[in-house]
Amino acid sequence: PYAKQSVTARSYRDRILALHSGHAMTLVAQSLPQDQIPVSRVLPRGNWLDENGELAPPGFPGFLPKPEQLSDARLSRLDLANWIVSKDNPLTSRHFVNRLWKQFFGSGLSGILDDLGSQGEWPSHPLLLDWLAADFVDSGWDVKHTVRKIVMSGTYRQAASVRDDLQRSDPYNRLLAEQNARRLPAELVRDNALAISGLLQADYVGGPSVKPYQPDGHYSNLQFPGRKYKETSDGRQYRRGVYMHWQRTFLHPMLVNFDAPSRDECTADRTQSNSPQQALTLLNDPQFVEAAVAMANRLLRENDEGKFDDLLDQAFLIALSRSPMDTERQALGELFDAQSKYFSENLEDVEEMLAVDRQSAYLPNDRIQHAALSQVCRVILNLHETITRY
Repeated sequence: PYAKQSVTARSYRDRILALHSGHAMTLVAQSLPQDQIPVSRVLPRGNWLDENGELAPPGFPGFLPKPEQLSDARLSRLDLANWIVSKDNPLTSRHFVNRLWKQFFGSGLSGILDDLGSQGEWPSHPLLLDWLAADFVDSGWDVKHTVRKIVMSGTYRQAASVRDDLQRSDPYNRLLAEQNARRLPAELVRDNALAISGLLQADYVGGPSVKPYQPDGHYSNLQFPGRKYKETSDGRQYRRGVYMHWQRTFLHPMLVNFDAPSRDECTADRTQSNSPQQALTLLNDPQFVEAAVAMANRLLRENDEGKFDDLLDQAFLIALSRSPMDTERQALGELFDAQSKYFSENLEDVEEMLAVDRQSAYLPNDRIQHAALSQVCRVILNLHETITRY
């Protein structure tokens, strides 16, 4: 895919990679001289024209303790940063560890991510939260150290099975007697399908946003000014979801269907729903149809003989990390046979089906088999297990 990429994009990528060496430094902010700092005052009754109010220099809220190491000089952003990560301030490390725990277990030790205070939820394991927070600080705020602690624990490595004996006593698994199965976030649902199909482009970082396929007229209600949307046509189309273009309040329909926030306000935690639109998206969205066709292409390319059972075994292995069950093998075998018969009688639909694969250089000899196998791959990419993390 990168053969179609412009020289400008390549040079931009090289510049980004060069910055990762750590030798380059960029000035983000610089303090003004004392005589150039604007004067801040308490505004009497909010009247911004009244300049007789009391001076209001930077300072800490009066109800919070002032750090002892601070001087009486005018406070700066550095003082605020040092206060945030001070060992006397447990909130920063507790919040971070709680959010990190949520990434690995589906919910934090306190279910309210943005409020660990009196209005939030009391942690299910308060001593564990305190210990992880203290260990995180003692490690020098080493994120990898804390991640390693969590993922190597016996609690994290439990199976995500449903235990009947816990359905009444602990229905939400707050006691961590098992792992939590949860659906992938919206961006990763797309990334997962692209990775399975072999389309995902992840060998460089940074650069401008990319625009995936989107229904025509999706921005028709946007005004001041009206906006036109042109999808990315080269290999950047298959970059990770973190590089997707976001139009605030008018998100990509796929992101909306999988509960991505609209970004018009800060969202610490996402709610998850289960709707028919999600299944329809996985089945019909151009990005997922193309991924299914490319996945079938990959299977045929890596299996010379092209026997259906071998193809199905590999499809399940790369999508679900397991072998298909007998009932799945039978059902998908019947689907493959039915689709093979249909495409052999409707050759024009074969070309229409395979035309969505814009990137694969390999063209299987048996195009009817390729189209029928693509339909099987559409089903596999639509499985609940495919988009669920266990």
